[in-house]
Amino acid sequence: MAILPFYDNLTFAGMTNFISNPPNNTEGRMLILALQGVTALVGFILVPWVYLRWFEHKSIASLNERKTSMLPLILAVIIVLVVMPFMSSVIHWNANLELPAFLSEFEQAAKAKEEQLAKLTAFLTNIGSLPELLIATFIIALLPGIGEELIFRGLIQKKFSYLMSPHLAIWLSAFLFSALHLQFYGLVPRMLLGVLFGYIYYWSGNLWLPVLAHFLNNAFTLLMIYLYKQKVVSFDIQTTNYSTFWVVLSLIGSAALLWLLYTQTLKVPSTQNQEDIHYAGENN
Repeated sequence: MAILPFYDNLTFAGMTNFISNPPNNTEGRMLILALQGVTALVGFILVPWVYLRWFEHKSIASLNERKTSMLPLILAVIIVLVVMPFMSSVIHWNANLELPAFLSEFEQAAKAKEEQLAKLTAFLTNIGSLPELLIATFIIALLPGIGEELIFRGLIQKKFSYLMSPHLAIWLSAFLFSALHLQFYGLVPRMLLGVLFGYIYYWSGNLWLPVLAHFLNNAFTLLMIYLYKQKVVSFDIQTTNYSTFWVVLSLIGSAALLWLLYTQTLKVPSTQNQEDIHYAGENN
């Protein structure tokens, strides 16, 4: 409702149809991005902040059990870049997964949903200028990086860790993180990304590390799509297939870097106070 006055010939009644069939122009793209931005800002950042502030009487800073240093931040950035070839192979496998015959109806519905979301993604990433890229990066990378990590790692994973094994909490919150995107043919790679972010948070004890990793994953992909469309680079990051050598090297390199991150974060003392310990006891 707040953005309606800024767009001509767009009534509230026509908003739903506009979202389903946006015009292929800059105005339509920016409106959809604005709607996504409002949703992310309110639903994934403002609401969790209000919950923490008014129901648990805590701040977002209370989700950080440890301080961090420059080296873990750098490692988180490198891990996201190194793991991309491996994640690309998982994305390709999941996208081409064939289901049994008795799941044919579900398969058709899932593929139809995937095609619809693919068209929306292509529409939103059809960026033609640097200002559009900056706006899209803020909405597609920064807001989800903060909001989704706040909810799925800072709140859900942390809550689960009081009730079960921290490893089970990481995998379960990562599954929810992926499932709530409603993309079956992207379920596994997104879940593995959630697991990656979850372990970064668990080992570091600092929410800003998975936020940075999440932001970089989205922002780097968006940047490479923009550079490809501008013919600055010759390969499309969305369709590039890596050889087995690079996939295996990516997996081994990511594992080694994660181990290094693990050893580095163990050196940082926990700042968890007695109030947090009492809070954990109440949740148990």
